[in-house]
Amino acid sequence: MIQAKFTKLDEEYARKMSDLCVHEVEERRRKKLDELQLLENSHCDYQKMKMRMQSEITGLIERMEATRKQWG
Repeated sequence: MIQAKFTKLDEEYARKMSDLCVHEVEERRRKKLDELQLLENSHCDYQKMKMRMQSEITGLIERMEATRKQWG
């Protein structure tokens, strides 16, 4: 009788632990997904800024060349 009760308690404990592990894994996966989305957004913002700066630099160089030709 006592052995059956211990077996039942062990099974219940194992089930609760596995449920807990599943929840922990799901929570870690959700956090990693959030981090990935944040990194993707940051990378996208960086690429936009880089392209805007390259465009501005190209415009400045063209203006400098035009000014140099005008003076030279």
